[in-house]
Amino acid sequence: MSMMNRRALTLIAGLGSLLLGACSGVGDGNSLKSLAIASSTDTTVTYDSLKLGSVSGVTSYQCISSNLTLYGVFSKNNSVGSFTDRATWTSADPSIVKVSNGDIAVPGVDGSFYVRGTLIPVGPGSTTVTANYLDLSTSTTVNVAAPTEITMEPHDPRLAVNTVQAFRITAKLDGILQDITAATIPTVAFSPVDDTVAKAELSGSVPFVTALAVAGPLTLNVTLPICNTVLSTTVRVAAIPAGGLVLQHEEGFGGELVVASNEALKTLVDFGDGPEQDVTTQSSYAVDTTDTSATTRISSTANFVTALLAGSEATVAAKCCQRDLNADGDFLDAGEASTATSNAIGITPVAGTLTAFAVSPDNGSGEQYTNQQFTVTGTFDGGARTQPITRFVTWSVTDPSTATATTAATTSPLFAIASGSLSLNAGLGVSTLPPTGAKLTEPKPLTVTSTLSSSLQPSTALAPVVTTFTLTPLAAPAP
Repeated sequence: MSMMNRRALTLIAGLGSLLLGACSGVGDGNSLKSLAIASSTDTTVTYDSLKLGSVSGVTSYQCISSNLTLYGVFSKNNSVGSFTDRATWTSADPSIVKVSNGDIAVPGVDGSFYVRGTLIPVGPGSTTVTANYLDLSTSTTVNVAAPTEITMEPHDPRLAVNTVQAFRITAKLDGILQDITAATIPTVAFSPVDDTVAKAELSGSVPFVTALAVAGPLTLNVTLPICNTVLSTTVRVAAIPAGGLVLQHEEGFGGELVVASNEALKTLVDFGDGPEQDVTTQSSYAVDTTDTSATTRISSTANFVTALLAGSEATVAAKCCQRDLNADGDFLDAGEASTATSNAIGITPVAGTLTAFAVSPDNGSGEQYTNQQFTVTGTFDGGARTQPITRFVTWSVTDPSTATATTAATTSPLFAIASGSLSLNAGLGVSTLPPTGAKLTEPKPLTVTSTLSSSLQPSTALAPVVTTFTLTPLAAPAP
C-alpha cells in the first residue's frame, strides 16, 4: 500500500474541498463512479477503504445527534470529494433513527434545522441509511445503542452571589467516558423559576447558571430533548462568608518564583460546611501597590503571576465577584461590585539558572481514552531549588495515528491521554465526541519528547527529555 493510500480521513476532507467543482466530470471525463458513507468522525477511513467500498457501519447513541459524510470517488484518478450537502438521505426505519435533509427541526432552538446527513436516534436497534446523489446510491448500517452512566456535573452545587457556574453532561459510549453536552443540544430551566435568585441559560449548547441573590434550593432541570431525558440537581445561592474567599499557591510552589517563570494562583469560596466553589476565573487579581516597587518585581495577568526581577517579597490578593448585570459596560450599579477580598499571599522573585528538568510520570502508563496529567519540574543552580515549569516545555510524540501532541500556552495547564491518545491539551479531561483513534487491543508504548521553551531562559540550552508512556487497552465495560 502506498503512503497516499494510508493517509486518513483528514487528508481526504482537504482534497474533497478542491474537487467539488468537478463533480460532473464535464470536459475531462473525470466523473463520479462510486459513493461511500462514513461517520464524520471516523479516522480509520482511508482512500483504499473508500475505493473498495469497505467502510464499516456506523454506531449512533440515543440522546445524541451525530453526522455522516458522503464521499464520492472519481473515475479518472480515484480522487475523493465530499457530497454530503448535495445528497438525498433516507432511513429504512425512522422508528430507530431519522436522518436529516435539512428538514428536521432542532428541538428547543427556534428556526434551526439539523444539517443534511445528521443522524437523530429514536430507539435501540439496527437499520439502513441510504444516500442518493445523481444516479448513484449507497447505504450503510446504523446501529443505535444506549449510552450508560449519563451524569450532570457539578451535582448539588452551592454558588456565591454574582458567580456563574457551567454544567456539563457526561456519559459512557461503548465504555468510553465522554463529554456529550453539546451533542445533546440540551434545554435548561429552573423549577420553580425565580430570576431574582438565579438564571438558567445556554451558551453554545452548554447550560450555565448565574447566581444573583441568597436563596434556595432551586431545582435545575436540564433536558436532553432528543430522547426526552431530564437530569436534575439542586442549586443553592449563598453569600461569601467572612474570610471565605481563599487564594492559594499553585501546587508545587512554596512562595518563591524564579525570574521569567510564572505561577497559576487558585481562588476558592469556602462556605464553611461543604464543598468549595472554584472561582479562579471569575476573580480579579492585583499586586499590593502600597509597596511602590512591588510591580517591578512581579506582575499579574488574570490569575497568573510572573516574576520580573529578583528582590523582596510582594503580595497578591483576589477579589470576587463582580458582574455587569445590566450589560452597560461597568460595575457601578447595585449588586454588581465585588463582594469579597481574599487573603494576601506572598511571592518572592528569586534569581536562578535552570540546570536540568524532569518529566513526570516517567515511563508511566495509562488507559486509552482516560486522562493523565504530565508535569515538568525544573532544577535550578544545580539543585539549590526546584520548581514546576510545565508551561515552559513543548511536546512531541511518536505515532500520530495513535497520539498527538499539542503545546499549551504559557497560561494553561497540560493534560494528557484524551481523545483516545496522548493529547497534551488544556481541558477538563474528558475526551471529545467521539474519541479519535481505534481502540487498542494490546499495550502501545509511545515515545514522548519534551523540549525546553526558550521563553523561560533564552540563554539556557538543555537537551530534550525523552520518556516512554504506554497506552493500555480500555477495560471491557461491566456486563
